Amino acid sequence: MVVSTYRSSAANNILSVIAFLGIFELVSFFVIQVATSRNAIIVGLVLAFIVSPALAVFIQLMRHLKIELTDTEIRFLRMGRPFRVIPFANHHFTSYIHTIRYQFVIPVEYRYLRVLYPDGTTKDHYCSSFSKNTYHRFISEILQLSGQYVKALPSGDVQDLPAANEAPELPFGGAQYSFPKEALRKTLHSEFLRNTILLSFTILLIPAAILTPIVMGIPSMNHTRTIGLFAIISAVVLAAIVFSMRLSYAKKISIIPETIRITDNSIKIDEQIFHLSQIYRVEMTPLVMFPNPNAVRTLLRKMTITGTEGRKEYLLGHYARIKKCVEFKDYGALVFSINAMLRNAGKAVVFLQQ
Repeated sequence: MVVSTYRSSAANNILSVIAFLGIFELVSFFVIQVATSRNAIIVGLVLAFIVSPALAVFIQLMRHLKIELTDTEIRFLRMGRPFRVIPFANHHFTSYIHTIRYQFVIPVEYRYLRVLYPDGTTKDHYCSSFSKNTYHRFISEILQLSGQYVKALPSGDVQDLPAANEAPELPFGGAQYSFPKEALRKTLHSEFLRNTILLSFTILLIPAAILTPIVMGIPSMNHTRTIGLFAIISAVVLAAIVFSMRLSYAKKISIIPETIRITDNSIKIDEQIFHLSQIYRVEMTPLVMFPNPNAVRTLLRKMTITGTEGRKEYLLGHYARIKKCVEFKDYGALVFSINAMLRNAGKAVVFLQQ
C-alpha cells in the first residue's frame, strides 16, 4: 500500500528544460549562422524548432523522479517504471546534502538519500530536482516509517549535545540571547555585491571567448546580428541570475533574528512565540562539524522550528570564526537552552545536515 508519493519539483523541471533548450538552441543558432546552402539552413531550422525542444523535454523526462513510500519499502520510479526498491527492514537512512559553488559564486545543492545497507555498504541516491521543502518532508517521513529517530547528520559530524534526559536545567526565568543581526546583514550584503561583480565578469567573458574565434575566423561575414544576439542573451541570463541571487539575499536578511528568549515552555524569537505544545521539532546546525575547507567561509548556522503553524527557519551566523565572518559566540549555550526546554516534552534538538 502506497503511503505517500514524492515528485521532482515542477519549477525545477521547467528550469531544467529551459536550460537544456538554451544549450541546444545555441548549437542550432551556430549551424544556421555558418550555413552556406539552403539545405544547411533547413537542417539548422529543424534542429532549432523540432529536435532541440524534443530532446530537451526527453532528457528531463528521463531525469524526472517519482518516489513512492509504502509501509515496507521505498520505490524509485522513472517514466512510471520502478528502477530501484529499498526495503525499510535492516536498512538505515539519513539525509545527505552536497553543496557546490560553481565559479565560487552560484551555490547549487544536490540532495541525496543516504542508505546504509545490511552488508555494511553506504550508497547515496540522488533526489533529482526535489525542492527543499519536498526533500525535508520526504526524509522526515522515511525516518518515521522506518522507525528511526529523526536526525540528519553528515558523515564526520560529532554529536556533542547530551541526551534529553541529561540536558542542563534552564536558569530561573529562562535565558535570553542577543544576536548581532546588523553585522551579519552587512557581511551578507558585501558577499552579495562581490558575487554579483564576479558573476558579471564571468558571464561577459564567456560570449567574448566564443565570439572572438568566430569573428577572427570568418572576417568577411557580417557579425552584427551574432554579436547583438549574444549581447541580448548575456544580458537576459545575467539579469535572471542576479535577480535570483537578490531574492536569496533578501530571504536570508528576513530570517536573521535579533533577540531569542528561551523559557520552560516557549521560544520567543523577536515578536514570534513558539509554545512548547505547538513545537514538533527543532533542528539546528551541529556544534561540531568538519566542513570542506573551501566551504568554511560560507557555512551558515541555522535553526529550523517545525510546529502546528508550519516551518520557520533562522540564520545564526557563520560556523567558523574567520575574517569577514560573523560568529554567534553564544550558539552553544543557545543549543543547550533549547534542548533543556524540549526535555519537558520528552524531545531533543535534531541536528541539521548543512
